[in-house]
Amino acid sequence: MNSVRIWTVLAVLLGAGPVCASASLGMVPDGVSLGVPSEVILVVSQGANRLALIEPGAHTPQQVVRVQDDPSVLVFRNGGDTAAILHKGDSRAGQAVTLFSLRLGRVLRVIDLANGANPEASLFGPCAAAFEPDGAHLLLCVESSPHLYRVSTGDGKYVPLLNLGTAGASDIVSSADGRFAWVSYAESGTLVVCDLLRGRVLRRISLGGGTSSIALHPDGHELWAANALTNSISVVDLDTNREVLEFPVGSQPWSLDFTPDGDSVLVIHRHGGSATLFDSKRRAVIAEIKLGPPRKGELGEGLGFEDVLGGPGVLPSAVSVAPDGRKAHVTCEGTDELLTLSLAPLAIERRRPMGRRPTAVCHAVLGLPSGS
Repeated sequence: MNSVRIWTVLAVLLGAGPVCASASLGMVPDGVSLGVPSEVILVVSQGANRLALIEPGAHTPQQVVRVQDDPSVLVFRNGGDTAAILHKGDSRAGQAVTLFSLRLGRVLRVIDLANGANPEASLFGPCAAAFEPDGAHLLLCVESSPHLYRVSTGDGKYVPLLNLGTAGASDIVSSADGRFAWVSYAESGTLVVCDLLRGRVLRRISLGGGTSSIALHPDGHELWAANALTNSISVVDLDTNREVLEFPVGSQPWSLDFTPDGDSVLVIHRHGGSATLFDSKRRAVIAEIKLGPPRKGELGEGLGFEDVLGGPGVLPSAVSVAPDGRKAHVTCEGTDELLTLSLAPLAIERRRPMGRRPTAVCHAVLGLPSGS
């Protein structure tokens, strides 16, 4: 990319500790809009307590920001400019949501979910979130409450929206029009269908065991769920709110994402240390790949160096398909890397060291219409 587009900002983290960035980056006053790239890869590393921002063509981050303890979940609404980081942590650390502005290159605010005046009303363990279409609010689930909360990105205030009946969600997605949301639970293997306009639960759908991640088809009529305990994918018809198919996949499917045209789905397998690309219409495997580097110690007679690939120790944790549908990004906790994959053909294109335990990634596009 043109070097003019490389950011010249040193992020100022408000009340959350020192900032780490390259010495060449300069400081920008609050409120000044930056000529930031239109696309950026965002990665949070839970073990390093940091957010990294990487231009797609760059090998190293253009900006690295220290954040509060245990960043574990990262969400972004395409067309917006704000990313939300959930700090899951323990009973002390796990009570915050960080809002980061890509245009300003700094933290907007840290939302403290603890209630000093009434500790019993404090929320702990923010575990799943999704932006509403207008970007003004964030839907949030926590481990200490069965409620779905609506958080204002403007002032950080939050209110309970509806009671889901169960605490500790694994994932949330919302419809493009903001009317519906779907919340998954790993422990029960349940998908909860929420009508946000009417403030009620429409249906509870039983899926496979250990539903760790869900993804909405771009056309809005279908949802796929990764079932980590039953090694399967569930397909839910959103017109009828019923599971229409469950089919087997590789070991411990953990996270998945559609290509923008909806024709393909990339699934990463945590235990298997691999990725599988599916044809979403035929529910058929297009290609599979191991995500680990070659391991010399396991070479045997008749095996070449490239024939033996690392697998289970890779621990892939999250996947994000790029808006052009030609690449995807995968965080690997076991090897402390961000992988860039080409999808046609499926192959590892680049490895980037990312600090300890990168847990979440998203490919953010500024100025793209919401839902694109």
